[in-house]
Amino acid sequence: AGVSFWLTRHTHVRIPQAKRSEGAVYYIPSTHTPDGFDCSHEGSAWYIEVDLSGKAIAQAFTTGAIRFADYERTVNSAADIQLLSEALARQDLARTLVKIFLKGRLSEEDRRSLDTLVQSVRDRSLYCEIDLNAISLNVDLNTIDRTFPRGSLAHRLLTALADKPEDSLALQLAHELVKEARR
Repeated sequence: AGVSFWLTRHTHVRIPQAKRSEGAVYYIPSTHTPDGFDCSHEGSAWYIEVDLSGKAIAQAFTTGAIRFADYERTVNSAADIQLLSEALARQDLARTLVKIFLKGRLSEEDRRSLDTLVQSVRDRSLYCEIDLNAISLNVDLNTIDRTFPRGSLAHRLLTALADKPEDSLALQLAHELVKEARR
């Protein structure tokens, strides 16, 4: 086409992706600020100088003030909660809109730990949507002992299932059925 390089208007991907570029054929600046959860970068623009031969020398710089963070995780232990906590700690939550969808099975203690983390994220983030509806109680002997009177049919049934690790799913399902039957 007889041009030294092309400049196009914004898209959600910066091209070239490097922060500095010399002599690229085309430059796309990305978008100056993220505008949705599908936009995980910081927003950028190009500062471009053109030498006398027409060669572009470009430096990308960050322009966006708001960030979006979308987490979909399975949490089944304190270690999983810790990994999520560490990932969230890397965010500048005061400038971040956060969506979190979690699924899994947690002990009562781990659920309390998760609830503490969730409240902290809600308190510190610019905006927060958190869906914990797919988190279930991981039923164990302590849960059975605290929930059902010893010797009761529910206690005996669930304890028998808890004694066999291979019956873990059956234990979870039986617990749900017993809870439903109590309503």
